[in-house]
Amino acid sequence: MTAVTLDGYVGSILTANPNMLIPHYLMHSYLYYVMDDPVVSDSMFDTICKRLLVELDGLTHMHKHLVDKSLLVAGSGFNLQFPEMVVGAARYLHYNKKALAHGPRRGRQRTAGP
Repeated sequence: MTAVTLDGYVGSILTANPNMLIPHYLMHSYLYYVMDDPVVSDSMFDTICKRLLVELDGLTHMHKHLVDKSLLVAGSGFNLQFPEMVVGAARYLHYNKKALAHGPRRGRQRTAGP
């Protein structure tokens, strides 16, 4: 059985809004180092680290001060501080990864009444 990852879901978010590199770096670090259950591939995490290292100075986010450039160079998020907001969002991704990986539900089309 292939593991479910959110690479496509996360990639589309980061393409649309580069400022989301910061919270996604923190969330995925939490999932990997604290929960020991990542929802993105190692390759996607490395991509997040590399992009964040290059783009960090131009980004704006309330948790920017938590990002350590030396950890980004190493491709790591070990020993970071994780605010409750980040922990909650990471747990949401973790517990909903299957639904998020498959995209939005497609319900029945409503048709006009008689």
